Amino acid sequence: MYYEVYLKSHFTDFDDYFIFSGLEMKKNILIFMEYFITTGGLFALLMVLFDYFQGDSFHWNKFIFHFVSFGLFMGLYCYYQIKSKKNSENKN
Repeated sequence: MYYEVYLKSHFTDFDDYFIFSGLEMKKNILIFMEYFITTGGLFALLMVLFDYFQGDSFHWNKFIFHFVSFGLFMGLYCYYQIKSKKNSENKN
């Protein structure tokens, strides 16, 4: 409740800001982080399972590489998709 009152009194555009651990963050950055973590984590987990069923051992460097590379790609892709969708809605 305190955060809602604080946000409404300090920000005129309430929908563009979100409090996360006491910091102001744009929703677009939170969307990027959400897609980065979920898609990167799921892809890395699927690759670990694929290696396990192929009989290979677990390697942290492969897991981190899959997590970061796929998560970064999908996070940026979804960020720009949502940004372009908002821009096209604002033009109409």
